[in-house]
Amino acid sequence: MNMEVAAMGNDLADAITVEVPANSQEISVQQLEESKIEGIPVLKNWKPAPVFSALGALCWLFVWRFLALLCIFASSLALGSDDRSYMLGLVAALVFQVAIVAVYALLFYPSYYKEKPPLKSSRAISFLNYLLGGVVFGWCWNSNLKRSHLIERPEKGVSHIVMVVLQVIVLVFYLAMYVPYLVDASMPEANLASDYDEVESYSIKGASPSMSQSDEGDRLVDTAAGVSFVVPKGWHGADLMKERHFIRWKAYPNDNATAGITYGASLAEEVDPDDLVAEDFEGIISEILEGCQDEAVERVNIGGTDYWMITGTGINVQEEFALPVSATFLMSFENGFGYSFQYLDYSQGQDASRYYSDFIEMVESVVYG
Repeated sequence: MNMEVAAMGNDLADAITVEVPANSQEISVQQLEESKIEGIPVLKNWKPAPVFSALGALCWLFVWRFLALLCIFASSLALGSDDRSYMLGLVAALVFQVAIVAVYALLFYPSYYKEKPPLKSSRAISFLNYLLGGVVFGWCWNSNLKRSHLIERPEKGVSHIVMVVLQVIVLVFYLAMYVPYLVDASMPEANLASDYDEVESYSIKGASPSMSQSDEGDRLVDTAAGVSFVVPKGWHGADLMKERHFIRWKAYPNDNATAGITYGASLAEEVDPDDLVAEDFEGIISEILEGCQDEAVERVNIGGTDYWMITGTGINVQEEFALPVSATFLMSFENGFGYSFQYLDYSQGQDASRYYSDFIEMVESVVYG
C-alpha cells in the first residue's frame, strides 16, 4: 500500500510540474520596480531643462501683471476709466489667473504620470511648471518628475493640490475686499438732501448738480452751490461714491486717456477771500501725492475770476499700482462757498495738453451766483 501511495504522489507531482524553457530569464524584484514607469513617457524620458525652467520663472514675473493690465484696459473700454472699472479689472484678472492655474495643476500636471499625456517634452513641461506654478511650486513639480525618473517609480506628491487651495484662498480674500466696494460703487448715488445728516457740516445741503442745454453745449448746473459751467466735449461724467462730502462731479475722457477732472464745493461762510495768502494753500497737493517736491502756489485769473492755482507731481498712494500723477487745483471763494476744480494727469510724460486745455476752457465758462 505504501508503495502505491508513493507512486501516486510521484504521478501527481509530475502532473503539476511546469517546465521552464531553457532560454527564459528569472524576473527580479528590481525589474518589477522598473516596469512601473515603463509605459509613462514623461517619466521614462525625463531630462532636466534648467534654461527653460529659468525662462518660465522669468515669464511668470510679467505674465500675470500683463493679464491684470489687459483686464483693466478691457474694463475701462466697457465701463469708462473710473475706480469701479479699475477694481473690476483687477478682480477679473485674479479670477482668470486662478482658473488657468487650477486647470494646469489639476489636469495637466497629473497627466504627466499617465501613459498618454498631452505634453511629453521635458523642455515644454519645465517651462510651463515654472510659468504657472511660480518659483516654489514649479521647483516642486520639476523635482517630483526628476525623482520619479531616477527611482523609476511615480512620485506625484500633493503640491499641485496645495497650489490650488492657496490660489482659492487668495481669490476669496480679494473678493471679500473688492466685491463690497464694486457693489457700493455701482449703486445709484442718493441726493445729498437725504444724506445730509450723515455727512460733515461743511457739506452743501441740496440736490446734486444737474445738466442743462445751452448754446455753448451741455452745462452742469449746481443750484445748491450757486455755480454752473460747460462740460468739455469728449468727456463723460462718472459715478461718485455715496460717502463723498466735497466732490460734486467728476469726469473722464471718452477715449479713456489717463486724465480726470473733478469739481467740488463746500460752505465757507467764515472765509474772507481778501485775507487769504499763498501760504494758506501750501501742502494741499503734498498731502495727497506721495513724494511731491515741486508743489507751487500762485494767483491767476481765468474767465474774469481770481483763483488760487496749486500744482505738483507725485505718486497717488490710493492707487493699487502707484502711478505718477500731475495735479492742478484751482480754488476760488464766492458768495460764502469754496470751489475747487481739479485736473489729474496720469499720462506719465505723454502729450496730454489737449485734455488740460479742455479743463481750462471748462473753468473759463464758470458762472457764479
